[in-house]
Amino acid sequence: MAVRLPVTVYTPASAGALVRVRRSDDSTAAIIFTSDSATSALTQPLEVAAGSSTTFYVDGPSTYYVSATVGESETEMAGGYGSRRRIECEGGRTVVRVDAPPTTSGGGVPLFGTGADGAGTITEDTTLTADMYYTDLTVDSAITLTTAGYRVYVSGTLTLNGTIANNGAAAVADVAGAAAPGVTIGAGAAGGAGGGTTGTAGTSTTVSLGEVGGAGGAGTGGAGGAATTAADPSAETGGVKCFRLLTAALEGRARLLASTVAPTGGAGGSGGGGNTTTKGGGGGGGGGGVLVAAKALAGAGSIFAKGGAGAAGEATLCGGGGGGGGGWIVLISRSSANPYTLSVAGGSGGASGGSTGVAGTAGTAGRTFVHLGV
Repeated sequence: MAVRLPVTVYTPASAGALVRVRRSDDSTAAIIFTSDSATSALTQPLEVAAGSSTTFYVDGPSTYYVSATVGESETEMAGGYGSRRRIECEGGRTVVRVDAPPTTSGGGVPLFGTGADGAGTITEDTTLTADMYYTDLTVDSAITLTTAGYRVYVSGTLTLNGTIANNGAAAVADVAGAAAPGVTIGAGAAGGAGGGTTGTAGTSTTVSLGEVGGAGGAGTGGAGGAATTAADPSAETGGVKCFRLLTAALEGRARLLASTVAPTGGAGGSGGGGNTTTKGGGGGGGGGGVLVAAKALAGAGSIFAKGGAGAAGEATLCGGGGGGGGGWIVLISRSSANPYTLSVAGGSGGASGGSTGVAGTAGTAGRTFVHLGV
C-alpha cells in the first residue's frame, strides 16, 4: 500500500539550487507534494535558497532520482553518483545533501586554471601545442586560434572577437580530409578517399560525443563509401550526457569509477565512387573536441568544432564525398550569458561530377555543453 514519505533536500551555504525529482525509470518527472495529505502536486523545479532546505513528499515505497542545478550547471549530490542521486523511499525521512559547486577542477587545479601562462593576445592565426592556462586571453577579430586537441583555461577574462576552433579538414579532389586532432582531449576521425570505382569508407569513432560522417555518392564505376558510425560513451560514464557533469566537463574526460576516458569527436565522411577512369570526391574529416573554461566572457566571436566538407566528384559520372561529422564543444564560465556563436555542424556533402553521379551526404551535427554561472 502506497504511503506519503518525506524527502528533505539541504543546500550548501555558498549556493542555492533548482531541484528536480524523476520517477524510478528516469523517464518522466515524479509527482511530489507539499505534505502527506496534499492533493495538488508541486511544480518542478523546486527553488531552494543557499544554506537552507526544503521538504516534499513522494508516494512510497518506491525509487526516485533527485538532481540539482546550481546556476546553469548540474552539481554533484552527496552520497550519489554524478549529478543525480538515486533514493529509495521505503519508510521514514530521506535526506539529500547538495554539494557546493566545485572551486577546483580534477587534481586540485583552480576551476579556471592557474594562469601560469600569463596573458595572451592572439593577433595572427595560431595553433596550440599544449594546454594553455592564461590569466586573460584576447583573440582578435578575423583571427583563428586552433586548439588542435588541447584545452584552454582562462583565470580572468576571455575576450573573443575572432574564432576558437578544432575543425575537421575539407577533402580536396579525391584526397580525404584529415581528422581534427586530439591530444589531451579526443580527436575526430579521418575521411575516406574517393575511388576510381568504389569509394573508401571514412573512419568511424567510438566513445564519441561527435556525430556520424556522411555517405559518399555513387559513380558509374562503383558505390560511394557507406555513412560512418559514432558510438556513444558507455552508460557507466553517463553516455552522451557525461559532460553535463561539471567536474567531467572541466577535464574534457568522461568519468569511470576509477579512471577517465577522453570522448572522441566526429566520424569521417566517406569517399565517392568514380567512373572507372576518374575518381569520386574525398570525404571530409570529423570535427574534434574544444574545451574552453574562462571565468568571464567578453566579445562576440565564435567557437567551432565542425566537420570538414566532402569534395565534389572529379568528373562527370563520379560521386561526391560525404561530409565529416561534427565534434563537441564544452564552454564553462562564471558569466551568466554566452555571447559567442557555437557550431558543431557536420560538413557538407560534395556535389556529384554530373550526369548520373550522386552527391555525397552531409555529416551530422555534434554536441555542445555550456555551463554558466559556475
